[in-house]
Amino acid sequence: MANGNAIGKLSSLGITGDNLIIAFDFAMDNLTGGASSFGGDCLHDVSKGFPNQYMFSAAIVGHAMSNLCGGKAGRPVFLGFGAADRDVFSLGTANEHLRYEMRAGLRRYKQIAPHVRLGASSSYVAPIEAAIEVAEKDGFHLLVIITCGRRNDMRATASALERASKHPLSIVFVGVGDGPWTFFRDFRMCLAENDRAESRMALTNTSFISFRDMSAMPRVRAKKDVLVSPGCLRELPDQYDDMARRGLITAHRAGCRCAQRRSHRILLPPIDVFWAEAAGRLVCREPVMEYGPYA
Repeated sequence: MANGNAIGKLSSLGITGDNLIIAFDFAMDNLTGGASSFGGDCLHDVSKGFPNQYMFSAAIVGHAMSNLCGGKAGRPVFLGFGAADRDVFSLGTANEHLRYEMRAGLRRYKQIAPHVRLGASSSYVAPIEAAIEVAEKDGFHLLVIITCGRRNDMRATASALERASKHPLSIVFVGVGDGPWTFFRDFRMCLAENDRAESRMALTNTSFISFRDMSAMPRVRAKKDVLVSPGCLRELPDQYDDMARRGLITAHRAGCRCAQRRSHRILLPPIDVFWAEAAGRLVCREPVMEYGPYA
């Protein structure tokens, strides 16, 4: 579907930021994943004076979703996954802090990122399963998994994507850092090998974009969102219609009930975040973003 038509269709469906889940990858590979694209620093470094690729890609997609319905920005779900002591977790330290307005969510990410110990997670199962629970309770959602991409448990991820295909959930992987992005090809191959309806639906409901490749095209920073956000949203109207045909969305304008509390799969943040908060060390230098949609 053409970009303009896709955006118009999403607007007519009443989709807003309430229908968005953003999941940040806190795997150990972030330490080396920015060797050429982020000055050799950890991809979660928030001290460089400009937004890292996690913040920038989340801001671009969140801004696009929040502006589909004029005057109703919505409150996306913000998650982290792959940390040393948490498979998947909310950014807030209270049970009710699952959803944030975009600027507040980016501020919260910027506060806690330095205090999350990176882990050795090998699959995307945890954020997918968490998003399934959100979609079961709150209706249709788009899960945007922002990742450095170095995973090896592709069959587990493929199985999780098959389970997700039975729920009102679209999934976009956004690759940040240097790559390589063979993981997306690998689990698509796993799905293609299975001649089952669930596998075919999982292939239809899942897409991938490379933030580095897309954002490198425009020289002007302000124009990067022109490429990145349509890359994430282009397939969404057709996916939504397919889910409605299959009875996963019971009303054509099925709204998001926007529950605030965590599901049982979504844990509270890592303990180091609590300690930092108790010590008054969760800081965010203003502005939240030096450039981009929420500058």
